[in-house]
Parts: sequence; structure tokens; C-alpha cells
Amino acid sequence: MAKKSPVKAKAKIAENVWERVGGREGGTVAALSVAPGPDGERRVWAGTMAGVFVSEDDGVSWAISNTGLASPYVQFVSVSPNFQKDRTLIAAAAQVGAFGSVDGGNRWNRLDFWGVVPDVTCIGFSPAYENDRTAFIGSDDEGVFRTVNAGRTWNTSNSGLGGESNQAILVSPDFESDQRVFCSVTDGGLYRSSDGGRTWDQVGQAELHKETFQCLASSASLSDGGRLFTGSETSGLWLSDDGGKSFSAGAGLEEQSVNAIAVSPDYAKDNTVFAGTGEGGIHRSIDGGQSWELVSAPEDAYPILSLVAFAGAKGKTVVLAGTFEQGARRSTDGGDTWTDSSRNLASQNWLCLALSPDFENKPVMLAGGAAGGIFRSSDGGAGWADAAKGTEAIPVNRIAFSADFANDGIAFAATGDGLYKTADGGDSWKRCSRGLGKRDVRSVAVSPNFADDETVVAGGVLGETFISTTAGCSFRALEENFEGETVAELQISPSYAEDKTIVAGTIGSRRAAMHRSVDGGKTWKRWVQHGTDAQWISCFLPSDYSGQNNSWYFAAENQVFKPARRFRQVWSGVKPNVTKTAILSLTGTPEFEEEAVMYVGGSDGVFRSGDRGLTWESFNEGLQNRSVLQVAVSPAFSRDRLVYLVGLGGEIWRLKDVPSGREMKETDARSYH
Repeated sequence: MAKKSPVKAKAKIAENVWERVGGREGGTVAALSVAPGPDGERRVWAGTMAGVFVSEDDGVSWAISNTGLASPYVQFVSVSPNFQKDRTLIAAAAQVGAFGSVDGGNRWNRLDFWGVVPDVTCIGFSPAYENDRTAFIGSDDEGVFRTVNAGRTWNTSNSGLGGESNQAILVSPDFESDQRVFCSVTDGGLYRSSDGGRTWDQVGQAELHKETFQCLASSASLSDGGRLFTGSETSGLWLSDDGGKSFSAGAGLEEQSVNAIAVSPDYAKDNTVFAGTGEGGIHRSIDGGQSWELVSAPEDAYPILSLVAFAGAKGKTVVLAGTFEQGARRSTDGGDTWTDSSRNLASQNWLCLALSPDFENKPVMLAGGAAGGIFRSSDGGAGWADAAKGTEAIPVNRIAFSADFANDGIAFAATGDGLYKTADGGDSWKRCSRGLGKRDVRSVAVSPNFADDETVVAGGVLGETFISTTAGCSFRALEENFEGETVAELQISPSYAEDKTIVAGTIGSRRAAMHRSVDGGKTWKRWVQHGTDAQWISCFLPSDYSGQNNSWYFAAENQVFKPARRFRQVWSGVKPNVTKTAILSLTGTPEFEEEAVMYVGGSDGVFRSGDRGLTWESFNEGLQNRSVLQVAVSPAFSRDRLVYLVGLGGEIWRLKDVPSGREMKETDARSYH
């Protein structure tokens, strides 16, 4: 008799603690920087489209480090040369200035630039930062800033510069003695300061002219045979042996865009330099940059945005490369071979997450975001397939499943390229063209009775809203245009067959508003609105909602609004957090009439209410990624108690909500009146 294969036991899920399930690893890595220190204490930092990540194993695996950042789009990270003592870093976040950390990246704080908020593009520390407290920042709009007091104050330093848009800064490794700083100006060539950044002069005009140079690097010293390197936007890599007075071009990178340069930590002996190009691939020079060869494999010909090289085990040089949309690549043999190095590094621009109605039996998830396509997981979020064919470059705003997805395989995705539909469980998608075309669709909702009434509603910009009663085969426009405001949220009543209720959330004109129709979308009433500049709104219709019991909820800005008990058109707002936490997602349990629990997710994690939104508590135990884009409750919550979220970058986290397993919190009696 043949032996039966052993049944693999399901892993036990910890109660009331968030755990990272997985996510779509990789994405854009715009910056890399290494903290000095011996092997085992060294850290590597990555600036991505989802904030800052840190690696404590030389780039093998990563963890997010975003607390305090006001923007996820980090385009440069620089580490103090005295990091082992001062724990100082500076990160440049697009459009919101720069942020400093003095505790090794545990917490970031905005730097003050005297009334301006520069779009910071590059950062450079003095090698003697421990003593002179000097650092420089280059920007895309305000020129160069300098600090001489460890970042407490920054002052512009643009005298002599040919423009105020900078791409790269390099502080001379001999700064203590030569006081030199190099800076590139967009469409203006290369500039050098010889007085500590106070004044600037153009250098290399004869060879470099007024090109744009995107990166700068140098050997360990610029004296006694030292070499300066700079990468051009259009003419490859250039080098100088006289401190920037004159330049010559390296052979093998002509007419290429060089985005990043990394110099071997043992350059004095091996003369090795690495270059990353926009055309794709990593190049290496073993003669100090005079000639170049492609060392990355043809299948790895991704645009390279960042590079860093440092000493590894057994005298080998470790090189990390940050790519556009493909994560990080790693070499431990000086560039001879390369492997993916993106474990737990999630830099995807995901915005939405949806769980299939039959999630308990077949744990299918769909997700998408800005210009990335529609992704599917069949194992509860641990692994994800590539973006569905034909949707790779499409921005996805919302996803909604058919209630009978297990049988019909139908789901819809609201995208910037129209409304897409799958009828095969997500294998293939097709645009719902009839009546909709390629409109920018921001929201979609499917009737809970879809198998019978085939109703789908979709809304988007300019107040355009459409309805289909043919399972998405054709749509007709609703007469209501919501005063031209963007329809960012749509929900269909759980008892739609009886009450014909649809609600719409709109944003625009410095307000967020909720509208309701009780006749299947024929007529609408602006039910409630809230003054705000925020561009998001979220709504939750509980399972016990009906035409008679019209208690429902919406979130805008940093508040959750609910109707008063007796006067349904009088609404009150509650802040789940005392700070200005942006509430991006509001949802609740599927059997709300039996267990009235709601969750919100936003810029400071997850908050939970067990009393219909009257009071809220922080619900973030174990959650390392506090930038939460959407929370989703398991359709079988009453049995499995599972709550999921998609965090910034595309990380998927899970929690088992078991109130009986939580300790009672002590309450200060003085809080009562």
C-alpha cells in the first residue's frame, strides 16, 4: 500500500501582531549609500520610490526606514563619514526638501532652509564632518546650500554658479587641506569651489562645455595621482588628473548616459571603477576609467540609477546597483557575476488591494498602482505574478470583485486608461470600451447581487459616472455630474436589491463630499461634505445598512465621519489619531451587525474601532511600515479573524485580530469629566 504524502500544516499566525506576508519585491532604487564601519557593523541605505530602506547584511535583504518622512520619493541618501559615532544621515525627498536622522535612520526630521523648500537632488558631507560640521546640498531649483553647524542652519552658496539646478555634488576627499567642492549645473557644465563652497568657477570648459553631468566620484585622494570622474547625460564618462582643470573621455561609453559611478575601495591597487548607464547595464574599468567593458548580463540590461562599492569578505569587492523598476543587483566578486538583491525591498507604486470573496478557500489578491499594471497573488500575498499582459504601463486606482468570483472569475479595475475586466480570474484583462472608452476611471463598485442584476458602476474625473447592467459589456452615463468634482469612491448598498442605494465620494473645489442615490443612480443628493484640500476620500457601508437604517461612514483628511444616532443628516467627525494622520482607507467587518469593528489605514499606520467609530485605538504592534495605503478585511473574518494591508512600496502585511488575546489597558481616571 502506497504511503500517503504528509499534509503540510498551516503556519500558526500570531495574534494581534502584524507580520509581513510578502509583496512584489524590487522597483526603482534611485540612490545607494554605505555607512562606514567594519564588516558586521556596516549598513547600506537605499533611496527608493517608497522611501528609505536599510540593509545590515551588505545588501542581501532590506527593511524599511521611513518614520518621519513626508514624501516616499527619495532620490538621494548620504551617510556621515563619522556615522559610527554620530549616526547621521540626510535623505532628499522629491518636492519636500531634505530630512536628517541622528539615530541611524530610526526617525527622520525635516531640515530647515530658511523659508524655502528646495527640491533636493544631491548631498555631500565633508570627510572631516566630525570636526568642521560641514555638508552641502544641491537642488533642482534653488542652487547649493551649505551648513557649517551639522545641519542646524543652511545657507545658499551660489556665487559664481551658472545656474541654480544641480545634479551632483562631490566634496574633495582632501577637503581639510584643499577646501574643494565640485558641483554640476544642468545644461551648464561643471563647477569647482576652492574656498569651501563660498564661491564657484567653471572648470573643464574646453572639453565639457555646458553639458549636464549627473554624477561625480573620485579616488581616495585627488593629490599624488588621484583621479576625478564625472558622468555625462549624453557623452559618457570623463576623468581628470589635475583636480578638474582638464578632462579626457573614457573609451567604451561614448554617447551613453552615465547615471552613477562607484570607485573600488582598493582603487590604489586595482584601478577599478564601475559605471551605471541609462541605456542599461553596468560597466567596469580596470585602468582607472580610461577604457570600459559591459560586465552585467544582457538579460540584466536595466537602466542603472545608483551604484556603491565596498570591501567584502576575502578581499573581494561588493558592488550594489540600483535599477529603474527592477530593484537592486549585487556582485560579490568585483562585478564578474550579478544576482538579484531585492529581498524585502518593495518599491512598487501600488495604491490598492482587493481580496477575493472566496479568499478563505482560494486566497487570491489583486493589486495595482501608478503606471504599473494589475498584479495577482494566489497565495495570500506572499508571491505575485508579473503585471497582467497588456496592463504593464497602466495606472490602477481601484479593484472590485464579483461576489461570485469563485465561479465566474470576474473582477474590474478602474484605471487611467479606462475600466478593465477579467472573466478568467485575472489571467487576462480587456478594456470595457462601449460607453466608457479610455477615460480616467478612479472608482468602481460591483453589485452584491451581480450574478442576477449584472450591475457595475464606475466614476472618474470631471464628475463622470457610468452604470452597466450588462456585466460591463456596455455602459451608459449618469445624468449627475457632481459639479465636475472627481468621483474617487463608489459603494453599492449590501441590500441593493431592495433599497437601490449607491453612494459616491467626490473630491475637488477644496472639499470632499458624499452623495447618495436611492434609485439606482437616476437621481442624487449631496448628503454631507467636509472642507479640505486633501485629494482622498473613503467610504464604508456596513452589512446592516438598509434604506431604513442608513448608518454609514466615510473618511476624509484625518477624520472618520458618522451620522448622529437620531438625526441621520447631522454628521460628526472623530480623529482616530491625535496627530494629523492622513486617513487613506476605511473598512469594516463583513458581518458588522454581529461585530461592529472598523479599521482605518493612513500615514501613521492602522487604527481600530470596536464601537461603531465612537472611539479608536492604535493597532500597530509589529508593523514596521506605518505608511498604509489600504486595509482589507478577510471575507471570512468571523472565522479566520484576518486583516490585511498594502503598505507603501507594495508590502503586504497581515494581522489576526483576537480581542480576547489583548491585555486590558489601564485608563487614567483624570481623563473622565
